[in-house]
Amino acid sequence: IQGLTIPDDSYQMTTTQAVLSVKLPAPIDRYLIVAPINEAMSLWEELKDSHTPCSHHIWQWLDIQAGIPSIVSETREEFVPQMVNLELIDAVNFKKGCYPGQEIVARMHYLGKAKRRMFKLYSHDAIPPAPGTDLYLNDGDGQSAGTIVLAEPAKSEGTDMLAVIRLSHENSDQLRIGSADGPVVEFTDLPYSLTPD
Repeated sequence: IQGLTIPDDSYQMTTTQAVLSVKLPAPIDRYLIVAPINEAMSLWEELKDSHTPCSHHIWQWLDIQAGIPSIVSETREEFVPQMVNLELIDAVNFKKGCYPGQEIVARMHYLGKAKRRMFKLYSHDAIPPAPGTDLYLNDGDGQSAGTIVLAEPAKSEGTDMLAVIRLSHENSDQLRIGSADGPVVEFTDLPYSLTPD
């Protein structure tokens, strides 16, 4: 395609004149293409016969499969970067830059240990919970055991989701959505290790 160079590896970026392309991780190839409107419209004219547009829900489902969080208004002050695994996907760098909250984030990285992490979950329930929905233990004390980060309908049935959960509840079969007697969730595999290098 004229004016478009596609990168080969995840998070690799290529540029051709005013068009920037980034390959993002997912179980199928996907790319973020940034271009001025005229170039973007020309590219779409070339791509539209061989590609199908889809909703943002598909993109978010691919983010879930890749273990990439989305922070929305309901969750914007809920997590520090380590809780949503940002350092595990190279989305945060502790060696450069300044940003609000840097002291707390760096202190956890260098001195502490995260007590909560983001996990990938599945529920047979067909209604995806909203971001910020709490998870509870079926046999718990009524306190939240975790928080939904992102949820979308699964490929065939049910719901795939990312949720930040207390490490003490990792792989528990007692987690429920919204209340202690809500829909059951199961842990599924993330495409990366939760143990930082």
